[in-house]
Amino acid sequence: MERAAHADIVSSVIDSSLYTPDKFNTLLFKELCENSPDMIVLAGYMKILPTEIVKKFKGKIINIHPSLLPKYKGLNTHRRALESNELMHGATVHCVTDELDDGAIIGQYELSVNPNESEESLTERVHKAEHIILPMIINLLCSDQITINDNKPRITKISSISELPILISE
Repeated sequence: MERAAHADIVSSVIDSSLYTPDKFNTLLFKELCENSPDMIVLAGYMKILPTEIVKKFKGKIINIHPSLLPKYKGLNTHRRALESNELMHGATVHCVTDELDDGAIIGQYELSVNPNESEESLTERVHKAEHIILPMIINLLCSDQITINDNKPRITKISSISELPILISE
């Protein structure tokens, strides 16, 4: 919140623990409509946005998800990847739609799963990857190097990357 204030970015807090889910969603929708954000970034937001918000802000909402979508939508992604003996895992930035973790992929950060890796270790490594890919994608969106039209990302000003999704691989 301090960083937002220093950057003259409008911010507010709605404490979900003080409201019923319906009341919280109503307040969130009202707040978003009043501020007309250019972009909504879901990072660690562990709730499903109401259809009303997704439709109103179509093409303006992105999410970071801790797996290489379309694999492992939802929760417990690291455990599920380890249980499936995946060789690769990572993080995905995608457009938000009404379907859980199902929007168009903007970028992914792929990393190798180490032999005998623990869930805690993999979680930490993917979390670090999220901190690389998400700001990178946000910067590309804010500088109009990537645009989202009809919930489909398009590269507009990057000549060195020929197509989406952007892939970073360790």
